[in-house]
Amino acid sequence: MPKKKLEKTESEIYTVESFVHSEAWPVLKRKLLDRIFDLQNPLQIDDEKEPAQVVIELRAHKLASSLLLDWLREIEGAPEQAKLN
Repeated sequence: MPKKKLEKTESEIYTVESFVHSEAWPVLKRKLLDRIFDLQNPLQIDDEKEPAQVVIELRAHKLASSLLLDWLREIEGAPEQAKLN
């Protein structure tokens, strides 16, 4: 990896690590998790829609939730993983 790119990566890892260990992170994480839980709540789907549309929306909500949870795990684990490498 070129030196400039390595320095940028190390800088990004440090920035993420600093934020994850800051006082703001638990607040942001809780808000994000609340949104994810809202997405997973089937009561958020309009029950007057056609059944096929409801299934599509449920799948979309599930995918969005999975992507956000994966991103959250990645952000929290990135600094630790970088230290191991």
